[in-house]
Amino acid sequence: MQIHTLKGYIQHIFLVREGDRLLLLDGCGRADISMVCQFIEHTLQLPLSALKLIVVTHMHPDHAGGAHRLRALSGAQ
Repeated sequence: MQIHTLKGYIQHIFLVREGDRLLLLDGCGRADISMVCQFIEHTLQLPLSALKLIVVTHMHPDHAGGAHRLRALSGAQ
C-alpha cells in the first residue's frame, strides 16, 4: 500500500494506492479536481477508473466539494 499526499488549494489530499486501485480519503475541493485527475493519469499512469472509493469524513467544502464530480468522472463509490 502507498499513501500519496497531495497539496490541495487549502488542504492536504490523501490518495491511497493498493495495486491498481485507488482510494481518495476526504475527497478534495472543487479547485483540486483537475490536479487530482492529472496526478492519477500522468504521475501514477492509471486511468481515472482506478479510483474505486471516495471517503468523505465531513461536509466542509475543502473535504467534500469535489467528491461528486470525481465520482462522476471515475465511477468511484
